[in-house]
Amino acid sequence: MSADVELDTYRFNRVLEQLRSFTGADFKKIIRFEANAMLSTAMENTKAGTASYIDERYTYSAKKKPSKRLVPFVYLRGKRVRTRSIKHKGMMVTLKSGREVWKPNRVNPQWKQMQDKLKVLKAKKKARRGMAKASWLYIAARAKLGKLKKTKPFIRKALGKMTSNMKAKLNGQDVGKAKYILEIKNKATLPMIKSGGKRKGPGGYKAFKEAFHGRSQYFYVNLSKGVFKKASAVKSKYKGFEITPLKKAGASDKV
Repeated sequence: MSADVELDTYRFNRVLEQLRSFTGADFKKIIRFEANAMLSTAMENTKAGTASYIDERYTYSAKKKPSKRLVPFVYLRGKRVRTRSIKHKGMMVTLKSGREVWKPNRVNPQWKQMQDKLKVLKAKKKARRGMAKASWLYIAARAKLGKLKKTKPFIRKALGKMTSNMKAKLNGQDVGKAKYILEIKNKATLPMIKSGGKRKGPGGYKAFKEAFHGRSQYFYVNLSKGVFKKASAVKSKYKGFEITPLKKAGASDKV
């Protein structure tokens, strides 16, 4: 994550210690369980591009006024061209004399080139519209955390389209020898673009931060409800834990 992300690690670390105390579960297993839950929530709350938005960005019809969201430039044969400058009909023609004249009814050959380009870009963007969400899925896979909840097909499809450049900015792995540490790294630009403002991005920064702090809140809500007083209740909230109660959970454990 970016160095600018502010996380209350003290509170979260205390939660991990209390979970181990109340359940008797292996510390490494607790961390990996929490990381899976955290990444599942971050993936769910990170926004994906919508098909309708992509259509607006990459559709330019001769019969209809284009959306204000139309992509401003395209590359045609290696040259950067302003999209709206290309009309279906109407183009400058150079006469034999060398003089240039405007022909309003002449079909612009660049029109078809641009339409073909927009079609390719639209298909590419739709195939990758879940890329920001897929960044969390890739991190989980790298760390071998198991399946993330609510992973939809379009997210898996986006994962298959992920570039090596983006993968190089993502990581999940065990680090440290004296004590167990799980590294989660997401330095990719796309997922972290804020969801507010003029440029509406996926909001991965906020999604992860809320997911991280949400795990601490989840623990204390369960604690207040007496979940840790019964092994069956713990198993329903923390599936996969082998419960061996070591300490009785009570009100004194709250912060």
